[in-house]
Amino acid sequence: MPVRDSNYRWVIAALTYFSVITFAFVFQGLPPIIGQIKAALHLSYSQVGILMGLFALPGIFLTIPAGMMSDKYGMKRTGIAALILMVIGTATVAIDDSFLIVGIGRVISGLGAITLVIVTAQLLTHWFIDSRLGLIMGFYNTAMPLGTVIAFNVFGILGLKYGWQAPIWLTTIICVVDLALFAMIYREPPTLRSREQAIKLPSKGLFKAISAVGLPIWLVGLSWLFYNAAAITFLTFGPEYFASLGYGTAAANFIASFFMLGALVVSPLAGYSIDRFFSKEFLIIFGSALMALILLLTPLAGSLLIIMMLALGLIAALVPAPTFALPADILPTSSLGLGFGIISSCLNIGIVIGPYTVGLLRDQTGSFSWGFVLMAVFALSGVLPIVWLRSLSKSAATAVNP
Repeated sequence: MPVRDSNYRWVIAALTYFSVITFAFVFQGLPPIIGQIKAALHLSYSQVGILMGLFALPGIFLTIPAGMMSDKYGMKRTGIAALILMVIGTATVAIDDSFLIVGIGRVISGLGAITLVIVTAQLLTHWFIDSRLGLIMGFYNTAMPLGTVIAFNVFGILGLKYGWQAPIWLTTIICVVDLALFAMIYREPPTLRSREQAIKLPSKGLFKAISAVGLPIWLVGLSWLFYNAAAITFLTFGPEYFASLGYGTAAANFIASFFMLGALVVSPLAGYSIDRFFSKEFLIIFGSALMALILLLTPLAGSLLIIMMLALGLIAALVPAPTFALPADILPTSSLGLGFGIISSCLNIGIVIGPYTVGLLRDQTGSFSWGFVLMAVFALSGVLPIVWLRSLSKSAATAVNP
């Protein structure tokens, strides 16, 4: 890679980082003000879960085609289109106080935001695939936690002072800034040919392309589905749960944000370690299993609650970096967009399933205790696909070197 390109890739890294922070504001902007929204819109807990799930619902079906579009037509066009949808969707959430309009806005912004994450992960992989990808993915995966921590500790205060729409309007403005930066700063990775060359490549149909990528990327996606079913559910209802224990709004949001604070330290270390000490699969298995145990014990934590939440944040942060580094090991660069589309589609299923089912349990039982059991089941289920993936890798290695 020429020196100029080598230096410019850090500009691209900064752009993708800011874009993921923007994604975090759009996605996690609701939980810190969920109590206000719940009161203003007269919602049940299951309806709150639906609002979180609506963000991801279109992505279940459309992120795989979006990943293919990014492979075929370019990341710049796909990224700009995604950011435009985020601006429109977030503004829609803020303009009305009806469940229907807020839900429509979440669908639109969710489709854009999930597509943007595909583009940023794909873009970063292309620019750093030849060097330190694990470490870079470690830092990349601190952006979502940082954005979430900021949202949890700022949006709630803004909502109490100026109304729940205020932080949503702020997020809309940030989306506009990100759109302008993306359009101005984006540069095609030197590893890719020009679009004029790319469009001459033969294209496969959707189902042929999906079948061609093979089982391993789906196993990574399935593990990511279960991890996020647990993680996003915790972040959705954590503030409400801690408030039910007697904590004030600011304190409850702060404690819930511990889940993401750990990632600011651990995620870069996890990325560094997979380049040198541990396998990606080991970190996912270890992190998911311990995360399940802590979630299971949370309702029994008592005076140890703060310590357990700090531990949860540190342990959960082991999973994202190796998950996002795995596609480069199992897919050709020409299919990375599709691969990240598959992972994002699975993520969306987890977002839809997790908050809704736990919210429904809360409505039916009047307690969050069974919800934490279900979150633990989700987290533990994320171990099984990676165990299967390791088995496939060993079988393939044995076949090559009998």
